[in-house]
Amino acid sequence: GLGLVNPDEFLSGKFVLAPVNQSQEARKNMAGFLPRFPFGKYRHVLISPIRTAAFDPDVIVFYGSGAQVMRMIQAAVFASGKALTSVATGSGGCLLPIAGPMLEGECKYSVPGNGDRRLGLVADGELAFGMPRGRFEEVINGLKLSSEGKQTYPISPGYLKSEYKMPPSYVQLRTALIDGSK
Repeated sequence: GLGLVNPDEFLSGKFVLAPVNQSQEARKNMAGFLPRFPFGKYRHVLISPIRTAAFDPDVIVFYGSGAQVMRMIQAAVFASGKALTSVATGSGGCLLPIAGPMLEGECKYSVPGNGDRRLGLVADGELAFGMPRGRFEEVINGLKLSSEGKQTYPISPGYLKSEYKMPPSYVQLRTALIDGSK
């Protein structure tokens, strides 16, 4: 998927990978859904923790809990309101937050697969979020502004309060929706 080797053999689906009882056609279809760089476009991949990177990254991949990745998604859609899209196959999760953002110029989130979890030590409850260079400032600004707008982490569970009151704007929206449905 990173374009370092010719993908034809993988894309054929003829090699039995986990799950070992999946049909060749299903393996072929699944491989075809994964984003990938053209073969030969890149010769190297440079990976580093963001704090110690001695280069300007093309993409930043963040691993975190579902709630932490939710905050990154909220930050990414803050300015435009445009929803993020992603693909999930249960595998290839290491490729999705790298190739997807670079190819499309958009942030992507993914469910890490077995390789990420077995080899990369991604925890069971973690998801991945990838953002391309062109979106770094916008996402960081969206994180700041959405936090100021009461989208925060950690999330304060409403059920721990003796009585949870919806924010006034939610009550107004509920009333407008009900009135508009009569």
